[in-house]
Amino acid sequence: MPDFARNNAIVLTWTSNACHVLGVRRAGEQVAVQASWSGQTSKERSLAELLAEGVRSVGGDDNVFLVAGGDGLGWGTADVEMPALKPEELKHALAFELRRLTPIPAERLQWGYRLLPKTDKKAEKIPLRLLYVKREKLTKWLDALGGLHHLDAIIPPSATLSPLFAGESIILPEGDGHFFRYTDDHGTWLVKPETPASAPTFQDALPRNAFDFGTLGSLPPEEQAAWLPALVLGAYALSHAASEDAATLLPVPENLRPHRNQMLKLLAACLVGYVVLVLAIGLGRQFQKRRSYLRQVESEYRTVQARIAELKKLNSQVDVDFGNTLRQEILDNRPQGPDFPDVLAELSRLITPPAWISQRLEWNSGLVTMQLVSPTKDLDLAGKLEESAILGDVREQSSSFSQNQYTTRFTLNARLDTPEEAEALHQRREARAAKQAEASQAAPNGSEDDADESEETTATDTEDVEENGQAAGAAEEAPKQN
Repeated sequence: MPDFARNNAIVLTWTSNACHVLGVRRAGEQVAVQASWSGQTSKERSLAELLAEGVRSVGGDDNVFLVAGGDGLGWGTADVEMPALKPEELKHALAFELRRLTPIPAERLQWGYRLLPKTDKKAEKIPLRLLYVKREKLTKWLDALGGLHHLDAIIPPSATLSPLFAGESIILPEGDGHFFRYTDDHGTWLVKPETPASAPTFQDALPRNAFDFGTLGSLPPEEQAAWLPALVLGAYALSHAASEDAATLLPVPENLRPHRNQMLKLLAACLVGYVVLVLAIGLGRQFQKRRSYLRQVESEYRTVQARIAELKKLNSQVDVDFGNTLRQEILDNRPQGPDFPDVLAELSRLITPPAWISQRLEWNSGLVTMQLVSPTKDLDLAGKLEESAILGDVREQSSSFSQNQYTTRFTLNARLDTPEEAEALHQRREARAAKQAEASQAAPNGSEDDADESEETTATDTEDVEENGQAAGAAEEAPKQN
Protein backbone atom coordinates (compact mmCIF):
# COMPACT_ATOMS: atom_id res chain seq x y z
CA MET A 1 0.00 0.00 0.00
CA PRO A 2 1.28 3.48 -0.79
CA ASP A 3 2.51 5.79 1.92
CA PHE A 4 0.20 8.69 1.11
CA ALA A 5 1.69 12.19 0.80
CA ARG A 6 -1.25 14.01 -0.84
CA ASN A 7 -5.00 13.63 -1.26
CA ASN A 8 -5.39 13.84 -5.04
CA ALA A 9 -3.39 13.73 -8.27
CA ILE A 10 -3.74 13.32 -12.04
CA VAL A 11 -1.77 10.81 -14.13
CA LEU A 12 -1.39 10.47 -17.89
CA THR A 13 -0.47 7.41 -19.97
CA TRP A 14 -0.60 6.94 -23.72
CA THR A 15 0.18 4.62 -26.59
CA SER A 16 0.77 5.34 -30.25
CA ASN A 17 -2.92 5.93 -30.94
CA ALA A 18 -4.70 6.48 -27.59
CA CYS A 19 -4.31 8.27 -24.29
CA HIS A 20 -5.72 7.75 -20.78
CA VAL A 21 -6.08 10.48 -18.14
CA LEU A 22 -6.98 9.46 -14.61
CA GLY A 23 -7.84 11.56 -11.59
CA VAL A 24 -7.19 9.71 -8.31
CA ARG A 25 -7.70 10.55 -4.67
CA ARG A 26 -6.99 9.03 -1.31
CA ALA A 27 -9.91 7.14 0.22
CA GLY A 28 -8.83 5.77 3.59
CA GLU A 29 -6.10 3.24 2.75
CA GLN A 30 -7.18 2.85 -0.86
CA VAL A 31 -6.49 4.65 -4.12
CA ALA A 32 -9.89 5.72 -5.45
CA VAL A 33 -10.69 6.67 -9.03
CA GLN A 34 -12.18 10.16 -8.99
CA ALA A 35 -12.48 10.86 -12.73
CA SER A 36 -11.29 9.29 -15.98
CA TRP A 37 -10.97 10.28 -19.58
CA SER A 38 -9.65 8.55 -22.70
CA GLY A 39 -9.36 9.48 -26.37
CA GLN A 40 -8.08 8.32 -29.73
CA THR A 41 -5.66 10.23 -31.91
CA SER A 42 -6.66 11.24 -35.42
CA LYS A 43 -5.52 13.50 -38.21
CA GLU A 44 -7.58 16.33 -36.75
CA ARG A 45 -6.49 15.85 -33.13
CA SER A 46 -2.90 15.41 -32.04
CA LEU A 47 -1.74 13.57 -28.95
CA ALA A 48 -0.75 16.84 -27.26
CA GLU A 49 -4.27 18.23 -27.78
CA LEU A 50 -5.86 15.04 -26.42
CA LEU A 51 -3.70 15.05 -23.28
CA ALA A 52 -4.42 18.72 -22.56
CA GLU A 53 -8.17 18.14 -23.08
CA GLY A 54 -8.07 15.09 -20.85
CA VAL A 55 -6.44 17.00 -17.98
CA ARG A 56 -9.11 19.70 -18.24
CA SER A 57 -11.86 17.07 -18.34
CA VAL A 58 -10.84 15.45 -15.06
CA GLY A 59 -10.65 18.83 -13.27
CA GLY A 60 -6.94 19.59 -13.49
CA ASP A 61 -5.68 23.01 -12.42
CA ASP A 62 -2.35 24.66 -11.69
CA ASN A 63 -2.17 23.21 -8.15
CA VAL A 64 -2.82 19.52 -8.88
CA PHE A 65 0.09 17.06 -8.81
CA LEU A 66 0.58 15.79 -12.38
CA VAL A 67 2.62 12.72 -13.42
CA ALA A 68 3.15 11.42 -16.96
CA GLY A 69 4.01 7.79 -17.75
CA GLY A 70 5.40 7.73 -21.26
CA ASP A 71 4.79 4.99 -23.82
CA GLY A 72 6.40 2.06 -25.52
CA LEU A 73 10.06 1.16 -25.67
CA GLY A 74 13.19 3.32 -25.82
CA TRP A 75 13.90 3.40 -22.08
CA GLY A 76 15.29 1.07 -19.45
CA THR A 77 16.11 0.60 -15.77
CA ALA A 78 19.00 -0.91 -13.84
CA ASP A 79 19.22 -1.60 -10.12
CA VAL A 80 22.62 -0.71 -8.61
CA GLU A 81 24.10 -0.30 -5.15
CA MET A 82 26.24 2.70 -4.37
CA PRO A 83 28.11 3.88 -1.28
CA ALA A 84 26.70 6.82 0.68
CA LEU A 85 27.96 9.85 -1.26
CA LYS A 86 27.03 13.48 -1.57
CA PRO A 87 24.43 14.19 -4.31
CA GLU A 88 26.96 15.69 -6.72
CA GLU A 89 29.45 12.86 -6.16
CA LEU A 90 26.67 10.29 -6.54
CA LYS A 91 25.64 11.84 -9.85
CA HIS A 92 29.17 11.46 -11.25
CA ALA A 93 29.41 7.87 -10.00
CA LEU A 94 26.08 6.94 -11.63
CA ALA A 95 27.21 8.49 -14.91
CA PHE A 96 30.17 6.10 -14.86
CA GLU A 97 27.86 3.15 -14.04
CA LEU A 98 25.59 4.15 -16.92
CA ARG A 99 28.45 3.70 -19.41
CA ARG A 100 29.10 0.25 -17.96
CA LEU A 101 25.46 -0.92 -17.91
CA THR A 102 24.22 0.24 -21.33
CA PRO A 103 25.66 -0.21 -24.80
CA ILE A 104 24.19 3.12 -25.87
CA PRO A 105 26.60 6.10 -25.59
CA ALA A 106 25.84 8.32 -22.61
CA GLU A 107 25.59 11.36 -24.92
CA ARG A 108 22.43 9.85 -26.45
CA LEU A 109 20.74 9.21 -23.09
CA GLN A 110 18.89 11.27 -20.53
CA TRP A 111 18.85 9.63 -17.13
CA GLY A 112 17.76 9.91 -13.52
CA TYR A 113 17.50 7.64 -10.52
CA ARG A 114 15.34 6.62 -7.56
CA LEU A 115 16.49 5.88 -4.03
CA LEU A 116 15.09 2.50 -2.94
CA PRO A 117 14.65 1.23 0.64
CA LYS A 118 17.35 -1.05 2.02
CA THR A 119 16.42 -4.72 2.25
CA ASP A 120 19.27 -5.20 4.76
CA LYS A 121 19.42 -2.37 7.28
CA LYS A 122 23.01 -3.28 8.18
CA ALA A 123 24.20 -2.86 4.60
CA GLU A 124 26.54 0.08 4.00
CA LYS A 125 25.59 0.62 0.36
CA ILE A 126 22.39 2.27 -0.84
CA PRO A 127 20.16 0.57 -3.45
CA LEU A 128 19.16 2.74 -6.41
CA ARG A 129 17.13 2.29 -9.58
CA LEU A 130 18.77 3.95 -12.55
CA LEU A 131 16.27 5.12 -15.19
CA TYR A 132 17.55 6.10 -18.64
CA VAL A 133 15.73 7.17 -21.80
CA LYS A 134 16.95 7.88 -25.31
CA ARG A 135 17.06 11.59 -25.92
CA GLU A 136 14.94 11.32 -29.08
CA LYS A 137 12.34 9.31 -27.15
CA LEU A 138 12.24 11.83 -24.34
CA THR A 139 11.84 14.60 -26.90
CA LYS A 140 8.76 12.84 -28.29
CA TRP A 141 7.32 12.52 -24.79
CA LEU A 142 7.86 16.21 -24.10
CA ASP A 143 6.29 17.15 -27.44
CA ALA A 144 3.19 15.17 -26.46
CA LEU A 145 3.09 16.95 -23.10
CA GLY A 146 3.72 20.40 -24.54
CA GLY A 147 0.06 21.44 -24.28
CA LEU A 148 -0.02 21.12 -20.47
CA HIS A 149 0.30 24.02 -18.06
CA HIS A 150 2.72 22.13 -15.82
CA LEU A 151 4.21 18.72 -15.13
CA ASP A 152 5.70 17.31 -11.92
CA ALA A 153 7.37 14.08 -13.06
CA ILE A 154 7.93 11.76 -16.03
CA ILE A 155 8.36 8.08 -15.20
CA PRO A 156 7.15 4.86 -16.83
CA PRO A 157 4.64 2.96 -14.64
CA SER A 158 6.73 -0.20 -14.38
CA ALA A 159 9.61 1.82 -12.85
CA THR A 160 7.42 2.83 -9.89
CA LEU A 161 6.58 -0.62 -8.49
CA SER A 162 9.19 -0.61 -5.73
CA PRO A 163 8.57 0.02 -2.87
CA LEU A 164 4.83 0.67 -3.45
CA PHE A 165 3.89 -2.91 -4.22
CA ALA A 166 6.59 -4.78 -2.29
CA GLY A 167 5.79 -8.49 -2.09
CA GLU A 168 3.07 -8.25 -4.76
CA SER A 169 2.66 -9.49 -8.31
CA ILE A 170 1.54 -6.99 -10.97
CA ILE A 171 0.57 -7.45 -14.63
CA LEU A 172 1.13 -4.50 -16.99
CA PRO A 173 0.67 -4.15 -20.75
CA GLU A 174 3.76 -3.31 -22.83
CA GLY A 175 3.10 -2.41 -26.46
CA ASP A 176 0.10 -3.65 -28.39
CA GLY A 177 -1.31 -6.88 -26.97
CA HIS A 178 1.76 -7.87 -24.91
CA PHE A 179 1.69 -8.29 -21.10
CA PHE A 180 4.43 -8.76 -18.54
CA ARG A 181 4.18 -9.99 -14.95
CA TYR A 182 6.31 -8.18 -12.37
CA THR A 183 6.93 -10.21 -9.22
CA ASP A 184 8.79 -8.92 -6.15
CA ASP A 185 11.35 -11.43 -4.89
CA HIS A 186 12.82 -9.86 -1.73
CA GLY A 187 13.46 -6.50 -3.37
CA THR A 188 14.29 -7.87 -6.84
CA TRP A 189 11.55 -7.60 -9.44
CA LEU A 190 11.34 -10.62 -11.74
CA VAL A 191 9.85 -9.85 -15.15
CA LYS A 192 8.44 -12.50 -17.48
CA PRO A 193 5.99 -12.40 -20.37
CA GLU A 194 2.38 -13.18 -19.58
CA THR A 195 0.16 -14.81 -22.21
CA PRO A 196 -3.31 -14.97 -20.72
CA ALA A 197 -6.18 -16.47 -22.67
CA SER A 198 -7.91 -13.09 -22.46
CA ALA A 199 -7.01 -9.59 -21.37
CA PRO A 200 -6.43 -9.50 -17.56
CA THR A 201 -8.93 -7.67 -15.40
CA PHE A 202 -8.19 -5.37 -12.46
CA GLN A 203 -8.66 -8.24 -10.01
CA ASP A 204 -6.19 -10.41 -11.93
CA ALA A 205 -3.51 -7.77 -12.46
CA LEU A 206 -3.54 -5.64 -9.28
CA PRO A 207 -3.39 -6.32 -5.51
CA ARG A 208 -6.73 -6.88 -3.86
CA ASN A 209 -8.26 -4.13 -1.72
CA ALA A 210 -5.62 -1.60 -2.87
CA PHE A 211 -7.90 0.31 -5.28
CA ASP A 212 -11.43 1.59 -5.51
CA PHE A 213 -12.00 1.44 -9.26
CA GLY A 214 -15.22 3.44 -9.31
CA THR A 215 -16.78 3.61 -12.76
CA LEU A 216 -13.80 1.81 -14.28
CA GLY A 217 -14.83 -1.38 -12.53
CA SER A 218 -17.76 -1.79 -14.91
CA LEU A 219 -15.63 -1.70 -18.08
CA PRO A 220 -15.17 -4.89 -20.13
CA PRO A 221 -11.88 -6.82 -19.52
CA GLU A 222 -10.19 -5.74 -22.74
CA GLU A 223 -10.76 -2.06 -21.82
CA GLN A 224 -9.71 -2.57 -18.16
CA ALA A 225 -6.26 -3.77 -19.29
CA ALA A 226 -5.61 -0.39 -20.96
CA TRP A 227 -6.13 1.42 -17.63
CA LEU A 228 -3.68 -0.75 -15.62
CA PRO A 229 -0.61 1.54 -16.17
CA ALA A 230 -2.63 4.61 -15.17
CA LEU A 231 -3.83 2.96 -11.93
CA VAL A 232 -0.28 1.94 -10.93
CA LEU A 233 0.98 5.42 -11.78
CA GLY A 234 -1.90 6.95 -9.75
CA ALA A 235 -0.84 5.05 -6.63
CA TYR A 236 2.73 6.34 -7.14
CA ALA A 237 1.54 9.94 -7.60
CA LEU A 238 -0.23 9.90 -4.23
CA SER A 239 2.75 8.45 -2.34
CA HIS A 240 5.76 10.01 -0.64
CA ALA A 241 7.98 8.33 -3.21
CA ALA A 242 6.83 10.79 -5.90
CA SER A 243 7.87 13.76 -3.74
CA GLU A 244 11.23 12.18 -2.86
CA ASP A 245 12.02 11.35 -6.51
CA ALA A 246 11.18 14.82 -7.84
CA ALA A 247 14.79 16.05 -7.50
CA THR A 248 16.46 12.95 -9.02
CA LEU A 249 14.17 11.72 -11.82
CA LEU A 250 14.23 12.75 -15.46
CA PRO A 251 14.43 16.54 -15.60
CA VAL A 252 11.28 18.48 -16.49
CA PRO A 253 11.77 21.43 -18.90
CA GLU A 254 11.58 24.90 -17.41
CA ASN A 255 8.40 25.77 -19.33
CA LEU A 256 6.59 22.78 -17.77
CA ARG A 257 7.80 23.09 -14.19
CA PRO A 258 4.95 23.75 -11.74
CA HIS A 259 4.45 27.17 -10.20
CA ARG A 260 1.97 26.42 -7.45
CA ASN A 261 0.49 28.65 -4.80
CA GLN A 262 1.54 31.82 -6.55
CA MET A 263 -0.97 33.90 -4.57
CA LEU A 264 0.28 32.47 -1.28
CA LYS A 265 3.88 33.09 -2.29
CA LEU A 266 2.99 36.62 -3.34
CA LEU A 267 1.17 37.17 -0.05
CA ALA A 268 4.14 35.79 1.89
CA ALA A 269 6.49 38.06 -0.03
CA CYS A 270 4.23 41.04 0.72
CA LEU A 271 4.18 40.14 4.42
CA VAL A 272 7.95 39.84 4.46
CA GLY A 273 8.23 43.19 2.70
CA TYR A 274 5.80 44.73 5.18
CA VAL A 275 7.78 43.41 8.14
CA VAL A 276 11.03 44.69 6.63
CA LEU A 277 9.39 48.07 5.99
CA VAL A 278 8.10 48.31 9.57
CA LEU A 279 11.52 47.38 10.93
CA ALA A 280 13.19 49.92 8.65
CA ILE A 281 10.78 52.64 9.79
CA GLY A 282 11.35 51.73 13.45
CA LEU A 283 15.11 51.74 13.02
CA GLY A 284 14.89 55.04 11.14
CA ARG A 285 12.94 56.62 13.97
CA GLN A 286 15.40 55.36 16.54
CA PHE A 287 18.24 56.74 14.43
CA GLN A 288 16.52 60.12 14.20
CA LYS A 289 16.00 60.17 17.99
CA ARG A 290 19.64 59.38 18.59
CA ARG A 291 20.75 62.06 16.16
CA SER A 292 18.43 64.60 17.77
CA TYR A 293 19.73 63.70 21.23
CA LEU A 294 23.34 63.98 20.07
CA ARG A 295 22.62 67.36 18.52
CA GLN A 296 21.05 68.51 21.81
CA VAL A 297 24.07 67.31 23.80
CA GLU A 298 26.41 69.02 21.36
CA SER A 299 24.43 72.27 21.66
CA GLU A 300 24.57 72.09 25.48
CA TYR A 301 28.29 71.42 25.29
CA ARG A 302 28.91 74.46 23.14
CA THR A 303 26.77 76.59 25.50
CA VAL A 304 28.74 75.43 28.54
CA GLN A 305 32.05 76.03 26.77
CA ALA A 306 30.96 79.56 25.86
CA ARG A 307 29.89 80.22 29.47
CA ILE A 308 33.20 78.97 30.79
CA ALA A 309 35.05 81.25 28.39
CA GLU A 310 32.97 84.24 29.56
CA LEU A 311 33.67 83.43 33.22
CA LYS A 312 37.37 83.17 32.53
CA LYS A 313 37.32 86.64 31.02
CA LEU A 314 35.49 88.07 34.08
CA ASN A 315 38.01 86.68 36.61
CA SER A 316 41.20 88.75 36.77
CA GLN A 317 44.51 87.24 37.77
CA VAL A 318 44.49 89.21 41.02
CA ASP A 319 41.21 87.56 42.09
CA VAL A 320 42.55 84.15 41.19
CA ASP A 321 45.74 84.69 43.21
CA PHE A 322 43.76 85.97 46.19
CA GLY A 323 41.45 82.95 46.13
CA ASN A 324 44.39 80.55 45.95
CA THR A 325 46.13 82.32 48.84
CA LEU A 326 42.99 82.25 50.97
CA ARG A 327 42.45 78.59 50.26
CA GLN A 328 46.03 77.76 51.24
CA GLU A 329 45.76 79.73 54.47
CA ILE A 330 42.59 77.88 55.42
CA LEU A 331 44.30 74.55 54.77
CA ASP A 332 47.42 75.58 56.71
CA ASN A 333 45.53 76.87 59.75
CA ARG A 334 43.07 74.04 60.03
CA PRO A 335 43.55 72.53 63.50
CA GLN A 336 44.29 68.86 63.77
CA GLY A 337 42.11 66.89 66.14
CA PRO A 338 42.62 63.53 67.84
CA ASP A 339 41.57 60.38 66.06
CA PHE A 340 39.52 57.47 67.34
CA PRO A 341 42.43 55.29 68.63
CA ASP A 342 43.72 58.23 70.70
CA VAL A 343 40.26 58.73 72.23
CA LEU A 344 39.99 55.00 73.08
CA ALA A 345 43.38 55.08 74.80
CA GLU A 346 42.41 58.21 76.79
CA LEU A 347 39.06 56.71 77.89
CA SER A 348 40.82 53.51 78.98
CA ARG A 349 43.17 55.59 81.15
CA LEU A 350 40.47 57.73 82.77
CA ILE A 351 37.76 55.09 83.33
CA THR A 352 38.99 52.63 85.94
CA PRO A 353 37.36 49.49 87.38
CA PRO A 354 34.82 48.63 88.51
CA ALA A 355 33.31 50.88 85.82
CA TRP A 356 33.35 49.78 82.19
CA ILE A 357 31.99 50.93 78.84
CA SER A 358 29.22 48.71 77.52
CA GLN A 359 28.65 47.89 73.84
CA ARG A 360 27.07 51.31 73.18
CA LEU A 361 30.21 53.20 72.06
CA GLU A 362 29.74 55.34 68.94
CA TRP A 363 32.06 57.61 66.95
CA ASN A 364 30.65 60.16 64.51
CA SER A 365 33.27 62.56 63.12
CA GLY A 366 34.68 63.37 66.57
CA LEU A 367 31.41 63.12 68.50
CA VAL A 368 31.68 60.27 71.00
CA THR A 369 28.61 58.66 72.55
CA MET A 370 29.17 56.03 75.22
CA GLN A 371 27.27 54.14 77.90
CA LEU A 372 29.04 53.53 81.23
CA VAL A 373 28.07 50.74 83.62
CA SER A 374 29.32 50.60 87.25
CA PRO A 375 28.17 49.26 90.61
CA THR A 376 28.96 52.70 92.11
CA LYS A 377 28.39 56.14 90.67
CA ASP A 378 31.58 58.20 90.22
CA LEU A 379 30.52 61.84 90.61
CA ASP A 380 33.96 63.10 89.64
CA LEU A 381 34.10 61.21 86.29
CA ALA A 382 32.70 64.10 84.23
CA GLY A 383 35.36 66.44 85.64
CA LYS A 384 38.14 63.92 84.92
CA LEU A 385 36.99 63.56 81.31
CA GLU A 386 36.68 67.33 80.93
CA GLU A 387 40.23 67.88 82.20
CA SER A 388 41.62 65.61 79.47
CA ALA A 389 43.71 67.43 76.85
CA ILE A 390 41.90 65.69 73.94
CA LEU A 391 38.35 65.49 75.35
CA GLY A 392 35.86 68.19 75.99
CA ASP A 393 32.21 69.23 76.08
CA VAL A 394 31.33 66.33 78.37
CA ARG A 395 27.56 65.93 78.86
CA GLU A 396 25.72 63.42 81.01
CA GLN A 397 22.62 62.58 78.95
CA SER A 398 20.92 60.09 81.24
CA SER A 399 21.48 58.00 84.36
CA SER A 400 19.57 54.99 85.71
CA PHE A 401 19.94 52.37 88.45
CA SER A 402 18.82 48.79 87.84
CA GLN A 403 19.87 45.43 89.26
CA ASN A 404 22.54 47.04 91.44
CA GLN A 405 24.13 48.69 88.44
CA TYR A 406 24.36 52.37 87.48
CA THR A 407 23.99 53.00 83.75
CA THR A 408 25.10 56.45 82.65
CA ARG A 409 25.10 57.79 79.09
CA PHE A 410 27.68 60.46 78.12
CA THR A 411 28.37 62.52 75.01
CA LEU A 412 31.67 64.31 74.48
CA ASN A 413 33.78 65.79 71.69
CA ALA A 414 37.24 64.62 70.70
CA ARG A 415 39.10 67.91 70.36
CA LEU A 416 42.22 69.69 71.52
CA ASP A 417 41.92 72.29 74.26
CA THR A 418 42.04 75.89 73.22
CA PRO A 419 44.90 78.00 74.74
CA GLU A 420 42.43 79.65 77.13
CA GLU A 421 41.11 76.27 78.31
CA ALA A 422 44.61 74.91 78.76
CA GLU A 423 45.61 77.97 80.87
CA ALA A 424 42.47 77.72 83.04
CA LEU A 425 43.08 74.00 83.58
CA HIS A 426 46.68 74.66 84.61
CA GLN A 427 45.58 77.26 87.15
CA ARG A 428 42.95 74.94 88.66
CA ARG A 429 45.46 72.17 89.07
CA GLU A 430 47.90 74.51 90.83
CA ALA A 431 45.16 75.81 93.15
CA ARG A 432 44.05 72.25 93.90
CA ALA A 433 47.61 71.22 94.71
CA ALA A 434 48.06 74.21 97.04
CA LYS A 435 44.85 73.45 98.89
CA GLN A 436 45.79 69.82 99.28
CA ALA A 437 49.14 70.92 100.78
CA GLU A 438 47.41 73.23 103.26
CA ALA A 439 44.97 70.45 104.16
CA SER A 440 47.76 68.02 104.88
CA GLN A 441 49.43 70.60 107.21
CA ALA A 442 46.16 71.31 109.07
CA ALA A 443 45.24 67.66 109.50
CA PRO A 444 46.36 67.45 113.21
CA ASN A 445 44.09 70.35 114.17
CA GLY A 446 41.10 68.05 114.57
CA SER A 447 37.78 67.34 113.12
CA GLU A 448 36.78 70.98 113.08
CA ASP A 449 39.58 71.82 110.68
CA ASP A 450 38.64 68.74 108.67
CA ALA A 451 35.12 70.06 108.34
CA ASP A 452 36.49 73.41 107.22
CA GLU A 453 38.73 71.70 104.78
CA SER A 454 35.83 69.67 103.41
CA GLU A 455 33.84 72.83 102.93
CA GLU A 456 36.77 74.44 101.16
CA THR A 457 37.26 71.38 98.98
CA THR A 458 33.56 71.34 98.11
CA ALA A 459 33.74 75.02 97.24
CA THR A 460 36.78 74.38 95.09
CA ASP A 461 35.03 71.53 93.30
CA THR A 462 32.04 73.77 92.76
CA GLU A 463 34.27 76.44 91.29
CA ASP A 464 35.89 73.83 89.05
CA VAL A 465 32.54 72.63 87.82
CA GLU A 466 31.42 76.19 87.11
CA GLU A 467 34.67 76.90 85.29
CA ASN A 468 34.28 73.69 83.28
CA GLY A 469 30.75 74.69 82.34
CA GLN A 470 31.94 78.13 81.23
CA ALA A 471 34.79 76.57 79.26
CA ALA A 472 32.39 74.10 77.59
CA GLY A 473 30.11 76.97 76.58
CA ALA A 474 33.05 78.85 75.13
CA ALA A 475 34.15 75.67 73.29
CA GLU A 476 30.76 75.26 71.70
CA GLU A 477 31.03 78.76 70.23
CA ALA A 478 34.63 78.36 69.07
CA PRO A 479 35.34 76.43 65.78
CA LYS A 480 36.68 72.95 66.43
CA GLN A 481 38.26 70.30 64.30
CA ASN A 482 36.63 66.84 64.81
